[in-house]
Amino acid sequence: MPRTSLRFPFAATPPAVRTARRRIVAAVRSWGVELDDSLSHRIELVASELLTNGLVHAGGWLTAGADLDHDRLIVEVFDSNHVLPRPRVATPDDEGGRGLTLIDALCLSRGEESTASGKRCWAVLSVPPPVVLVLPEPVQPYRYV
Repeated sequence: MPRTSLRFPFAATPPAVRTARRRIVAAVRSWGVELDDSLSHRIELVASELLTNGLVHAGGWLTAGADLDHDRLIVEVFDSNHVLPRPRVATPDDEGGRGLTLIDALCLSRGEESTASGKRCWAVLSVPPPVVLVLPEPVQPYRYV
């Protein structure tokens, strides 16, 4: 089975967040998971929310990650801020404050945990199991004796 884990550090900037979320979706595809447009956008949106939270609340360097366990995809972000996120109720005029609620609506589960250097925020999505191609044994040429 191909590699089904991805980790990469990057500087917390808006262009880097854009690149990171696309890199996560590309990795999931490369692992053999068949993504339709809806699931691809959902993974990208969840990754974007987690990455943007790291950008806004921690800055500096972030580490993005994804792990595939059969039909479960874990998207995660490590940052240097020790303060764990808390959901809040956003008013219609608020520009932010809906990210965790959105992640809750799109995922099977999500969470956060303290680490020695900050925190890890993660979300679990249901995905189709990867398609594994099984190639036939090579045919040996017939040898005339």
